[in-house]
Amino acid sequence: MKYVLEALQPQNVFRIFEEISRIPRGSGNEAAIGRYVADFAAGLDYEAVSDEAGNAAVNVPASPGMENCGKLILQAHMDMVCEKEAGSAHDFLTDPIKLYMEDGFVKAKGTTLGADDGIGMALALAIMEDKTLRHPAMQFLFTTGEEIVFQGAKPWTKI
Repeated sequence: MKYVLEALQPQNVFRIFEEISRIPRGSGNEAAIGRYVADFAAGLDYEAVSDEAGNAAVNVPASPGMENCGKLILQAHMDMVCEKEAGSAHDFLTDPIKLYMEDGFVKAKGTTLGADDGIGMALALAIMEDKTLRHPAMQFLFTTGEEIVFQGAKPWTKI
């Protein structure tokens, strides 16, 4: 599959961001992006757990020699701001964000870009994916409902 953002660096971050952008993920509609996180983690032999709010957490063990360091937690929210231009037929419940490049900037056709917090998710998942990094134990936390008063962040301590 050809990626619109394939020329951007770091490639793995922008590849993941583009994959995330194909998944509708407005507040209250995060089930599919939660499945993406679970599948992404499973593809790396990690397990994602979720709670009743749809938050997802992935625990990654420390690299050899880093076991005695404190745990690092990286958090991003899965939902996005859903705004579109007047006259746009975009349906945030079903349509992917259509990315394009213009004058060196990543943009979306007729809608918000979804970089809040799609890029945070992409960075976290790229770190999770990079088996060459030396790191302490890490927990990756992906919350729901941030765009509607942090709905998903409230119960995250149960994960």
